[in-house]
Amino acid sequence: EVVSKLRFEVYQPGDYIIREGTMGTKMYFIQEGIVDIVTTDGEVATSLSDGSYFGEICLLTNARRVASVRAETYACLYSLAVEHFNSV
Repeated sequence: EVVSKLRFEVYQPGDYIIREGTMGTKMYFIQEGIVDIVTTDGEVATSLSDGSYFGEICLLTNARRVASVRAETYACLYSLAVEHFNSV
């Protein structure tokens, strides 16, 4: 059932997937590519790649995003919206 709720999204290098301070409405699963977790001062805290996921904490806590996420390479992601997250 979860698979039917996923939405395929593609980002180009340099695209922001998540902006720090925004409300979290989706979480993401990386099918292919590399994304960087970027801190307030613009530093890359860590990178995530194929099979990783991010953005789930805000869906659980209703908090604002604490970091930005930027595509380092072309990134093929699947997103799961908060309303579907809560139903599964």
